[in-house]
Amino acid sequence: MNNKKQILIVEDESIVAMDIRRTLQNLGYEITGTVASGQAAVQEARQNPPDLVLMDIALNGPMDGIEAAAQIRSDLGVPIVYLTAHTEDMTVDRAITVEPFGYLGKPFKDRELKAAVETALTLSKSQKELKASKAGFHNIVEKSDAGIVVVDENKTIKFLNPMAKIMFGFKSKHIIGEKLDFPVIVGEVTNVEITRSGSKRGVGEMHTVETKWEGEPAYMVSVRDITDRKEIEDKAREHMRDLELFHEAVVGRELKMIELKEHIAELEAQLAKK
Repeated sequence: MNNKKQILIVEDESIVAMDIRRTLQNLGYEITGTVASGQAAVQEARQNPPDLVLMDIALNGPMDGIEAAAQIRSDLGVPIVYLTAHTEDMTVDRAITVEPFGYLGKPFKDRELKAAVETALTLSKSQKELKASKAGFHNIVEKSDAGIVVVDENKTIKFLNPMAKIMFGFKSKHIIGEKLDFPVIVGEVTNVEITRSGSKRGVGEMHTVETKWEGEPAYMVSVRDITDRKEIEDKAREHMRDLELFHEAVVGRELKMIELKEHIAELEAQLAKK
């Protein structure tokens, strides 16, 4: 299995392209292709998706490097590092819209190329892991039978799952940004009134923990429907009270029987003396 990171080079100066290719191969990278135009870059990226594209901004032909980079990012999500000698504001502004993972100003040294490539690949890996982590979180909470809400420090709702919408009785589709009416108390378990499926009322057990949301302090509130459990507990307590009353009644009758027997024994003793 080939674990080498694959890089596409887009550079219309052949000598520069050859030098970049040699340097990257010496660093252990695999080159998927070296092309000189924007159209060729898009086509090559689609046919052999790389892990990274080194893209010269100023390319000959109808499609410059920025247009090609935008197309590749849109189609494949591949990170782009620009190679450029252009620092004009208009060019920079256009380039930024593609959200590149780095810039290399020409001429550059081998160590600068190495640093730019390593940084871009590391950022790309971190971004993918974060995206996968968020996708996993959303997948879990979307299917959870607990209501889950994330609020910021001002109790503004940042996220909630479908079950939370039911439990809290939220009707609006645009609930994000609204305020949460329930108390947010970290470290305590509280019972709150909730709405169950079918609009029935019930009891929810609410837990709140501190967390982070998009890098900012936040709270995650989880509410589990304990209505059935509460009904069972209430019935169990009622049954225990009935047993205690029954026990008291039985013990009371036994005490009266003992007292009656003692009284009869006293009478018999008195009769025997006469």
